[in-house]
Amino acid sequence: MSKFRFRLDGLMRLLKHHEDMARQELADAERDLLRAQEHLDGVVSAKQLAAQELCRLECSGNLMAMQSGYNRAFQLSQMEAASRQRVNVLDQQRETRRQETLKAHQAHQTLQSLHDRYLQRHLQEMRRAEGLRTDEAGTQVAVK
Repeated sequence: MSKFRFRLDGLMRLLKHHEDMARQELADAERDLLRAQEHLDGVVSAKQLAAQELCRLECSGNLMAMQSGYNRAFQLSQMEAASRQRVNVLDQQRETRRQETLKAHQAHQTLQSLHDRYLQRHLQEMRRAEGLRTDEAGTQVAVK
């Protein structure tokens, strides 16, 4: 009996490669989201520190320092809004990548299941053919 050869093997390798690439893109998207979230956390912490400093400056009554403190708080508020927007965009991109990865995995698994079924059929056919040869050999020995 011949060696098993799956005719869609090239396509299966291509789908596996596509799945691997989708997983890598998902990992990249998750890494980018994590970095953006860390940046946002840093901005929020800096904003909280600036608010505490502003309270301290209000008690001191130094108008120039208070104006500087208000400017810093305003800048940090703008940075926080921009960072939140970036986190939201990256989260949406990550979700898109996750869905693409899932689709690529399903496509690969479907073809892998087909491969496995064909392989099982091939093995059953080989066992059946071997059984026939064994029976035939036994019959020839019994006739002699």
